[in-house]
Amino acid sequence: MPKPKSKRTKTRAEAEEWLTSQRSRLVGGASGSVDRFADATLIDFLRHWLTTRYAEGSATGVPTPRTLALYNSMIATWVVPSPIAGLKVARIHADNLTEYRGWLLKQVSAKTGKPLSRDFQREVLSVLRNAFQFAVVRGVIPKSPFIGLRITRTNTAPPIAQRVLTPGDYSAFMGLVREKGCQHPRYCQLRWELAGVYAKRQSEVLGMKWGAVYLDATPPIIAVVTHMVPLPWKHGCGITGRDESGKVIWACRGRTAAQCPARHGGGLRIEEGTKTGVGSIPPIPVSDFLRDVIQEHKRQQDAEREAAKDAGRFTPHLPEHHDLVFTSPLRMTAIPPANDAKNFKELLKEAGVTRSYRLHDLRHTAVTRMVSATNNLATAKALAGHRTIQTTSKYAHPDVLDVSRGVAAVLAMDDGHVP
Repeated sequence: MPKPKSKRTKTRAEAEEWLTSQRSRLVGGASGSVDRFADATLIDFLRHWLTTRYAEGSATGVPTPRTLALYNSMIATWVVPSPIAGLKVARIHADNLTEYRGWLLKQVSAKTGKPLSRDFQREVLSVLRNAFQFAVVRGVIPKSPFIGLRITRTNTAPPIAQRVLTPGDYSAFMGLVREKGCQHPRYCQLRWELAGVYAKRQSEVLGMKWGAVYLDATPPIIAVVTHMVPLPWKHGCGITGRDESGKVIWACRGRTAAQCPARHGGGLRIEEGTKTGVGSIPPIPVSDFLRDVIQEHKRQQDAEREAAKDAGRFTPHLPEHHDLVFTSPLRMTAIPPANDAKNFKELLKEAGVTRSYRLHDLRHTAVTRMVSATNNLATAKALAGHRTIQTTSKYAHPDVLDVSRGVAAVLAMDDGHVP
């Protein structure tokens, strides 16, 4: 795509004249091409936009049929029935878009029967924003009605009730883990010690290798130098057609690419570094307690490997999967993140925890407990491996007891008693 031209002008009138000439050139050199959209409705212009920009235009590259089908489906479902569909494109302003936003908030998905998610609403608005930007470039309208528009985000979905495990839930979960010890595949004390005490991410734990465990060093440490990246699978069976909504029908009839017999491109990849970069996370200090847990885990894994070899179930590792600390005991392969998260939910249920938590909430809990124990954000930052102290402050969740202690301390100071 050629680089957009620019020109220095002495007066505003010269600049506007030059811009008008450039718009006419983009449209095709004829002002009549612009005039033919003066009375066009929004739907008429959107059809022109899809045809020119995504079906025939070469400026943006070759579009995928899936993109065109998705945009067509969005416009047909969420723009055509809307109150702005019949308005003239040249006369649509910010108030109309605000009205459309309110209409979109009231709509319900035909598939789920629930209100549209905020992400999907923003995606629909993004389609309209791109169309109006195209109209500005082609000279159909002087400026986009999205300019200066402030659309408030209405959170229709309930917020996550818990980001940190309560003291009772944490004690119940970690008590179960420590009681069961190392009994793979359901119970793995080392896995949850690293998450619930040392605040390590799921990708860092599942991608950890024995080569980074230095128990003979002084002091003994675990270096966090690799992490796991799950890659999405792609269909390899070919397309047989499309349904009425334009959705692709694959030859395997699978709902997802992971179910395709000829899938390719996916899997679990172990990469150097972590989410925050290479060499940016301090090593994990190994206490005597953690050393015993690591050694027991190693003995258990070695026994599982020998049993898998004797039973003919051992799967040769990929080069990057060699020497992983956490593996499936059946075939000694890498543990998928989805299986790991499912195991976390099952352990919560077994521990009698009734609240709903995410696996990542263990990391929040570990950082919060460190802040409460040390009153030092810098120490918690080193534990979590954050780049900035501002990120660590978001993870620190003071509970009601902490606030009560603070209030009591303030009242004591007012009485002349410093606690």
